[in-house]
Amino acid sequence: MFFMYFSDVTQIFVLDFFLYFVRHNQSVEAFMYKQLLIITLLSFSIGNVQLSLGEYDYSTNSVPINYTSDSEIYGFQFASTLDSNVLSLVGLAGGAAEDAGFQVSSSSNTGIVIGFSLSGAYLPSGTHTLTNLSFEVIDSSLITEICLTDPVFSGINGLPLYTDPGECSLYTPPPVELSLGEYNYLTNTIDLYASSPYDIAGFQFNTSSLSLSLAGASGGAAEDAGFQVSSSSDTGVVIGFSLTGSSIPAGENILLTTLSFDVNSSQESEICVTEAIFSGLGGAGLYTTGPDCALYTPPPVELSLGEYNHLTNTIDLYASSPYDIAGFQFNTSSLSLSLAGASGGAAEDAGFQVSSSSDTGVVIGFSLTGSSIPAGENILLTTLSFDVNSSQESEICVTEAIFSGLGGAGLYTTGPDCALYTPPPVELSLGEDLVNGLVQVNLISPYDIAGFQFDVSSTQVTLSSSDGGAAESAGFQVSNGETTVIGFSLTGSVINSGTYTLTELSFEGSGEDTICLDNIILSGAGGSNLPIISLGCQEYDFNLLEIEIIEPSDDDLISGDNIFVSISSIGLSDGDHFHAYLDGEMIGMFYEDNFNITPNSSGYQLLEVKVANSSHEEYNTDGSYDSVEIGFVFPGDYNLDSEVNILDLVATTQYILFQTESDSLQLMGSDYNGDTEVNILDLVATTQYILFD
Repeated sequence: MFFMYFSDVTQIFVLDFFLYFVRHNQSVEAFMYKQLLIITLLSFSIGNVQLSLGEYDYSTNSVPINYTSDSEIYGFQFASTLDSNVLSLVGLAGGAAEDAGFQVSSSSNTGIVIGFSLSGAYLPSGTHTLTNLSFEVIDSSLITEICLTDPVFSGINGLPLYTDPGECSLYTPPPVELSLGEYNYLTNTIDLYASSPYDIAGFQFNTSSLSLSLAGASGGAAEDAGFQVSSSSDTGVVIGFSLTGSSIPAGENILLTTLSFDVNSSQESEICVTEAIFSGLGGAGLYTTGPDCALYTPPPVELSLGEYNHLTNTIDLYASSPYDIAGFQFNTSSLSLSLAGASGGAAEDAGFQVSSSSDTGVVIGFSLTGSSIPAGENILLTTLSFDVNSSQESEICVTEAIFSGLGGAGLYTTGPDCALYTPPPVELSLGEDLVNGLVQVNLISPYDIAGFQFDVSSTQVTLSSSDGGAAESAGFQVSNGETTVIGFSLTGSVINSGTYTLTELSFEGSGEDTICLDNIILSGAGGSNLPIISLGCQEYDFNLLEIEIIEPSDDDLISGDNIFVSISSIGLSDGDHFHAYLDGEMIGMFYEDNFNITPNSSGYQLLEVKVANSSHEEYNTDGSYDSVEIGFVFPGDYNLDSEVNILDLVATTQYILFQTESDSLQLMGSDYNGDTEVNILDLVATTQYILFD
């Protein structure tokens, strides 16, 4: 029974082998052992072949068969299967089979292909094109799969090669591609285009649309070719052909015909062309694709909302309409507002009765006399007014809009986008600088303020009190704890809208600190929660220490026995004083803003003044230090060696006689009498100083 699991060749071989054993009186057991060994050997193929189909070549109506084999191929057989109503196998040629001189035969009836060599030639291993199948196109309007089945490939000595036939290939004839143009709202027409590799002898298709009905088909290449084109408004069917046998030549983007429609509705809908049947010459069916449906979007009444007017609590509703408007209805909604009414605009000008409901938010407008609002762009239709229920941000939406044209025709309507109601916030900020040591809390408020509460945060200083400002002027009771400030009126008074300082905060402690207000609550009249924008924290120096050297200035040149120093200072504490340095050498300590220092040498020097506390510890902050670059010279010290002697007399004499090169500080030293000129008077004065001190 196990014979059935092996190939026919294997079964015949085993049967012959069995008869041989019987004739030679061999034991059945020996026969069975050898039989199993032979079957096992014969059951394995000696190689593998992978087949695949290439792309269909429409110019030659052929398709290549490719193979990948790890063994040489000495013969092959397979069947090509396909829909015989579409294609018919007519032959095969080329490829490795022809190169090797194989005898290759095929049958158009069965699709079977056989190839082998009478001379023992073989096809090489590797990846190659086996051969090319050629076909005759029977019907160019249909598609079919081309498959390879029942492959039998032979290796050397007729041993089988395991063969995978691969995947089928899809034959799709070059189609007549249909497409629709843009809908022409002026003529209520749309063009139907065809790109066809064939001459077109006739066509038939259906049209459909929910908003349109077919009125006819005319023009285009069909009319140019003398086609009789008929259509039915009831069924939407269009048929076109020639009574004289003419055809529409093949080509790209041929304007086949123009479809015209009657408009039944102003609602958006698709225009579709379906069930297309195209005929080639001789009545051959042509494969057809498309077209995608086109979108019929009637010119809409476009609604839009303006900006919300916070002064009047109103918003304008605009309409851009290609039609006269005979009536309208829509809903309004907002989480923070309730509809108070609708008035004004073109609706009022046209004498419309406009009614609204604050409960439902519905607005209805129409004329009892049959008047209408003329078509136009950005028509102010009506102005919606609201009552404010909350100071929270929310959208204002107009929805479920229904607009009527003349005669009660519904008009296609788009929009409007919701508008954003953003109540104007109270802007709260802290003063940039301390005013008399106090932090000012400032407001810019479009609302009257009936009360306030906020938390104060700091790290170096602590809140001590809150008073003054508009809160005190309005008679508010203002109190504070360690971190919280509360203010309100026991008599119901309010702080009027405007820009002002709400209150002033006093702190204990010193040093640099950042003051922040958090958890801010502002109450309007009636206890409404007002929107707030806080401009953030502010840095202050509650012990601001800053000095500046007023005199001398940078690059000053000074001649004499000492230097006068004048300091501007703020923020000094008891015991604070100044340390003065020249070129890093301490000259003295001073407790007044004006003092004299006596240099030890002539020359260009850096004058530094630093603030120190009562323990003579110098502060290390930006404002506690200042410096200037100066030039200082003792009178008569031309060479700036801090001594006045014969060297200076000789150098000054040479300058007077020969104008030797000298800088400004040297000349100031030579100018002993300080009259800004260097001459014999300075020589005499310097000589007397040397001789008589």
